[in-house]
Amino acid sequence: MHSVLIALRCTDLRYQVEPISTRRLLASMFMNVVIPTARPVALSITANGSIVPCRWSSSRLASSADIPSGEGTVVYHSFHSSPSWVASIDLVSHNHRDHLDEWSVKSLGSETQYIVPLGLAGWFRKRGLVRVQELDWWQDHTLRARGGSVRFTLVPAQHWSGRGLGDHNQSLWGGFVIESPTTRFYFSGDTGYPAAFAEIGKRFPDIDYALLPIGAYAPRWFMSPQHIDPAQAVIAFGELGARKFVPMHWGTFQLSDEPMNEPPRLLREAMATETSRIIELAIGETHWSTQKG
Repeated sequence: MHSVLIALRCTDLRYQVEPISTRRLLASMFMNVVIPTARPVALSITANGSIVPCRWSSSRLASSADIPSGEGTVVYHSFHSSPSWVASIDLVSHNHRDHLDEWSVKSLGSETQYIVPLGLAGWFRKRGLVRVQELDWWQDHTLRARGGSVRFTLVPAQHWSGRGLGDHNQSLWGGFVIESPTTRFYFSGDTGYPAAFAEIGKRFPDIDYALLPIGAYAPRWFMSPQHIDPAQAVIAFGELGARKFVPMHWGTFQLSDEPMNEPPRLLREAMATETSRIIELAIGETHWSTQKG
């Protein structure tokens, strides 16, 4: 048996990432997978194929108690100084400033492995961050360490790129499918609808967790080409054929006109009798579920 966990902790765009270490999983730690986005989600993938959580803070858990078996949630509040040995993988969906913050990237350090859309590697290399892998849509990159492997595939999203007035759509954007030997994640990045949800579901069946945006959608006349709303997120979830829905991209920054507490309410309404499939995480909260591996 192994534990599959998702953890989320966000303060602002300036963050550090490190794992929650547990006695059971520390010895098999493989890598951290960092997905910068408003209300970000961070994952760690171990060599034996399990997923363990990362945190967004300058410190880590004071307790090293085992993650319980079964399924549940917990919010952590007690922390102490962080380890210096943590290496990470940073998945960048696109170059908008709320998803790619220069201070944050530099704080992760030069040992971090970055996986980025086509045309974005130069931005990192100019800042002395040379461990960067560019991907085109449907292109994948596999990383191996300590006897385990994780495959990252950049998949299409309906969005755009640009950090200023002169670089509109000069680099690609997208989401990621993250695959360990036992678990498959989909992270959409920023996207409108229909994007390529149905095609992604066909190419990557049996997605365990779909990380989909539910906020920054109003007004629709302006936001609809680039940001899905909760109802469209539910449609996308169905097209993906995923098992669990992890809502993201809401409740952190006031990016649009809808009330900040509206997205999860509309999501629950749209999911109707399927709300048990939603994993809605508060800031600082960890969800775990145990699966056979």
